[in-house]
Amino acid sequence: MSLGSLREDLLHHSLLIAVMALFFRRYPFTSAAVVLVLGFLQKRRSFLFLALLVCVFFVRMYLRTDRQFFEGRVITVRDRYCIAENGEQRLLLYTDRQPLLDSRISFACTPERIVSSPLFYRHTFAQNMYSHGVTESCRINGYQVKRPSRSIRGYLQKRTYAIEDEQIQRLVQRILLDMHSADDDLISSLRTSGFSLIGITYVISSVLKYFTDRKHRNTVILILQGMLVYVYHFPVNLLFSFLYRLSGYTPLNAHERLGLCILSVLFLFPYAVFSSGTIIMILFRLLRLYRLKTEERLLADVFIQSILFQRVSLLKWLLYGMILPVYGILWFMALFCLYRPVSLLVTAVYIFDRFTAVTDLFSLPGSVLGAGLPVYLLMVLIMRGKPYIFRYALILFLIFQYTGLFHPLAEVTFVNVGQGDAILIRQPFNSCNILVDTGRPSAYTDLRGYLQALGIRRIDLLLISHSDDDHDGNAERVENDYGAEVIRDHFSTLQRGRLRLHDLNTINDEEDSNRSSQTVLFAMNGLTYLLTGDIDLYNEEVLLREYDDLHCDILKLAHHGSDTASGDAFLERTRPLLAVVSAGLNNYYGHPHPAVMQRLQDWHIASLNTAENGDIRILCLPHVNLLVTADKKTGILLPG
Repeated sequence: MSLGSLREDLLHHSLLIAVMALFFRRYPFTSAAVVLVLGFLQKRRSFLFLALLVCVFFVRMYLRTDRQFFEGRVITVRDRYCIAENGEQRLLLYTDRQPLLDSRISFACTPERIVSSPLFYRHTFAQNMYSHGVTESCRINGYQVKRPSRSIRGYLQKRTYAIEDEQIQRLVQRILLDMHSADDDLISSLRTSGFSLIGITYVISSVLKYFTDRKHRNTVILILQGMLVYVYHFPVNLLFSFLYRLSGYTPLNAHERLGLCILSVLFLFPYAVFSSGTIIMILFRLLRLYRLKTEERLLADVFIQSILFQRVSLLKWLLYGMILPVYGILWFMALFCLYRPVSLLVTAVYIFDRFTAVTDLFSLPGSVLGAGLPVYLLMVLIMRGKPYIFRYALILFLIFQYTGLFHPLAEVTFVNVGQGDAILIRQPFNSCNILVDTGRPSAYTDLRGYLQALGIRRIDLLLISHSDDDHDGNAERVENDYGAEVIRDHFSTLQRGRLRLHDLNTINDEEDSNRSSQTVLFAMNGLTYLLTGDIDLYNEEVLLREYDDLHCDILKLAHHGSDTASGDAFLERTRPLLAVVSAGLNNYYGHPHPAVMQRLQDWHIASLNTAENGDIRILCLPHVNLLVTADKKTGILLPG
């Protein structure tokens, strides 16, 4: 094994270590073993070096323990929480009082593991936190400042509090310090942490090229990036860019430089491999490295967009060189507003936000990760060897994306929206989409993310079972964004596409909206579904009197599994194959109630809960229904 072979295989080994990092958390030994086997089978001369890397990474990750600490440096501040760091340990602290960045604080709390209900296609809060190296959280009533902040970030944060205009203050905090609120709808286009800092160097480099040569310009940008990396506490995207630029001063070639940068970032921040920003940076460099043709790069890019963001935007790809410097320009404008606040910043951000909204109009929603992907790959394989294959593959991809061919199956999905209801009824190829309830307002991002992943651009019918916030919370948004026809009142029978829906409840109680819930019965692919909203035991008694043959295969338990419904008589009559609870994880109400779960056991009724199982999908196949949950449970449901 020579130094030359080590350098030659550096990129290959770094990518294998990245794959190992992706799966290490769930399968530590298996991921290490698979990487070693792959490296051995390829018979590379530097296999021993790969084995050493695997061992070092394994020891670093496997022996890493989450020790409890009560004092740390504040590295991130949001409107409802902050992140404190002590050595390599990071802790999420829920607090209503924002500490200064880079100050050292002490606190008293008992940390708990951050857990979230699993989701299809979207990232959970726990996954987002893990990509920042945070696995535990706690709520604190207060904290004591052990060492005041003396950093540039702390100084900038203090200056923002002196801005009287609240809107300008929020924008400056968001742009300069990545401090944002969940309610910052205006600046949705700025939610790409790290890229605004790269935009700064892009702007300065564009200006410097008129005054100095490339060599001196690269030196200035390298020094600037190094300063920003230190000031902003080593953001991974900017650090990666800095290391890659710094490695340009070494005798390594482009492949070796990229491999060295990937290894460096992974060993410094192993969790960064779960960040979409890091993945984009690595893939961007890889695509540039191999000097692909335009159609080849574009095909790779649309695949990456579709997998990571469940949306493909060719226009943004074409305009990326124009969009990136805008981040830098806005950063300089925000810096100016620290000393002389001007409304021009608000106008500029609004224009930029509207511009990105316009580009989204030309984007195609949808993830390639669907039942239609094998068909697409087979069609591309058939075209193998033909001229312009990548051009044809790109056109075919866009056709699949636009027509919904990546998700051709009909389905009924109980979408995980926390403590609330949202049930999607989708006919093949998005030919007709019906949504029953929309969850709370805070759950709209999750709901929209799932609809977007399936390539849904229109909701044909939105049924609102009743007016409670956890069912009706996003009705107006869904109506505006998807052009949905909204029905809130009781109805007898509705026909949409091949689907016929019946509302079995006729009670209108002005004082009790739960009792007035629509109770929707429909059949699909041989299974009968009953969606009961928030009805109670009295409603169930009425239904049993009015419908002697009431039966269903899939029952959505009323009121999130509350003991005010799902009585023995109702369960005995309906006798479902599966009962579904739509509730939030560790919710305040204690849903589902233990008594209800005991009744299900007594009647031998299987149950699933979105709080534990995440999204619950029932896919319609010929003569059979496939049950799939976000926590990887599967089953077969046969028509009765």
